[in-house]
Formats: sequence, C-alpha cells, structure tokens
Amino acid sequence: LVIQGVGLLATAYGLDFVFQALQRMRVIALRQAMASLTGVVAVALLVRAPGDLYIAAGIPVAATAIGAIWLAARMNREIAPFAFDFDRTGWGTILRAALPITVGYLMSAIFWQIGIVMLGFMASRHDLGLYVAVSRVLTVAIMFVGLVTAAFSPALAEAWPTTAALHARIRDFAGAAMVIGAPITAGGLAFPGEILATLFGPGYDGGDVTLVILIATAGLAYL
Repeated sequence: LVIQGVGLLATAYGLDFVFQALQRMRVIALRQAMASLTGVVAVALLVRAPGDLYIAAGIPVAATAIGAIWLAARMNREIAPFAFDFDRTGWGTILRAALPITVGYLMSAIFWQIGIVMLGFMASRHDLGLYVAVSRVLTVAIMFVGLVTAAFSPALAEAWPTTAALHARIRDFAGAAMVIGAPITAGGLAFPGEILATLFGPGYDGGDVTLVILIATAGLAYL
C-alpha cells in the first residue's frame, strides 16, 4: 500500500498536461518511452525470484517518478520557472470545470476493476487469476486508443467552439481510432488462443472465450 501510495503521488505530479496543451507531444512520448524502458531494464536486472515482489512493485513507481522529475525539469527550463501560488479565488471555477473529467476517471477506474472485484467473491482463485491475465491483454488493446486520444485532445480543444473545425477534428480522430482499432480487434477475435499461448503459455487455454468477449469490448471502445 505504501508503494502504491507513492505511485499515486508520482502520477499526480506528472506535468504531461502542460506539454499537451502546447501540443508538444514529442516530449510526452519521450517521457513515456523513458519510463517504459527504465521499467523493463530494471525488471530484467533486479527481479530474479518470487521474493523480489516489493522490488517488482516499486520499479514502475520509480520509473514514473523519474519521468515526472525529468518532465518537471524540462518545463522549468523551457516553458516557465516553478512558482507556488496558493490563491484560492479561482479554485471553484477550476474544480467545477474539472468535475466531468473527474467523473470520467472514476467511471474508468470502476470499469477496469469491477470485474476483478466481483470475480474475487464469485469464482475460484484459478479462475480469478485467469481473468486477470486475460484482462491485461484488454489493457494493451485499449492502450492504443488512449494514445490516439492524447494526441488529438489539444487539437480538439483548440478547435472549440468553431463548429466546422471541431467536426473536422472529430472526423480525423474517429478515423485514426478506427484504423488502429480495426486490426487489433480483428486479430484478437480471430486468434484468442494463439495470443494467450504466446503471452502466458499453455496453462491459460481456458481464457479463449473471455478474451473474445473482452476484445469485443475493446472494439466498442474504438468505435
């Protein structure tokens, strides 16, 4: 819990939104690539046995923190120096404007975790582990639509409230999501057994139907 709490702090201090607002997506991509590469290398070097559980849990947290620090230093150098401001006069306006985003993130968290929580009470540990493993494939499948959304969000915001420009950006966004999502969905529906065997081995053969259902969900997300 302590490690996860530190991870929440590291995520909260991320400044991706600053570069996203300026449409400097390359910087965000570099931060994400650096964090992912750091995590992979650290796991390969440090995780050797089941007893390394806490190390394995701390690696993504440390990688996220390193990326946040690098992004903060870059913002301080290239955009604006850090300054602390505790003027609360505008907090109400900001919180009201952010409420729909907050609700969206809450619904997203429920969407990702409700199945695991329910199965924890209804199914055996084996079935629960099988579902958790298969759901990670869904996470990867959905990840790409998140990348497309992050890339298009500044352009969509910039086009508001010009109706024609906004509709054009929405068409571009929908087209990009469908171009990426169609082969992912088709591949997942056509080869669920092969995907599970490649990623997890023969012990996960029983997850074929579950994967098909989850990949169909990913297809709906891309639509």
